[in-house]
Amino acid sequence: MTAVARIDRCLDVNRGNNSHLKLDDLHQKIFPDEMKVRYLSFSDGSSEERKIWLSEVFHLFEEYSYSENSTNFIATTSSEFDAIFIGGNDVGRMIRVLKSFSPILKNKLKVCILANATPPKRARAVAAGFDDVIDIERTSPVEAVWRSRAMWRRYVQSFEQHFQDQRHDRQLVEIADISRLPRRHKQILLSLVARKGRCLSYHEISNMIGNGIDDVSVKHIQVLICQIRKVLNKDCKIVCEKQRGYRITLEG
Repeated sequence: MTAVARIDRCLDVNRGNNSHLKLDDLHQKIFPDEMKVRYLSFSDGSSEERKIWLSEVFHLFEEYSYSENSTNFIATTSSEFDAIFIGGNDVGRMIRVLKSFSPILKNKLKVCILANATPPKRARAVAAGFDDVIDIERTSPVEAVWRSRAMWRRYVQSFEQHFQDQRHDRQLVEIADISRLPRRHKQILLSLVARKGRCLSYHEISNMIGNGIDDVSVKHIQVLICQIRKVLNKDCKIVCEKQRGYRITLEG
């Protein structure tokens, strides 16, 4: 199952009216089909405590013990993973692991797990690139479940936006130099193409780029259209329909 498909379970848990749910219902541990988790554990006096705590957050996770020069915890030959939780007390070594494999972990949720950590130590881990730093002495498994779900939901939404942007770029690459088009310009051009030669009104453009909140003036829309025209291929034209809006024409 893909990461995008797994987000459906996460969203189902978080959407809607939860007023009828009991506290026990809210603490539903995270299943692997929602988020595949790997846990890299450093050996110290809190190792077992961290593992027990993590077992209250996830139904299942792959556990790896840290050892120098070992890379098995990031291998994807036999299985994929969405998130990596790194547990230990030596923040410096944990940060070195994170930075050493940063290209591979770029699209993974990265969480640092500590016990009785000082604020400077937690801040140092966040500054190094961890998405979250959780102190098991200060954070209940219930809170960790919801924090993990929220963080992973943001990751997946980012993936979805990236895939959508790629699809849109493929639609536009034949008619314009998309490398010179900012996002709101692409929005307008995509809507013009979707209309297949029919008029896109000033009001519709204003609602689109103003998110239905900000009122975008006709003058500003005219400026945006002028900028779009500059990157269009020669067989593509945007025609102004006076006092109405714009339509696109594709010649040939």
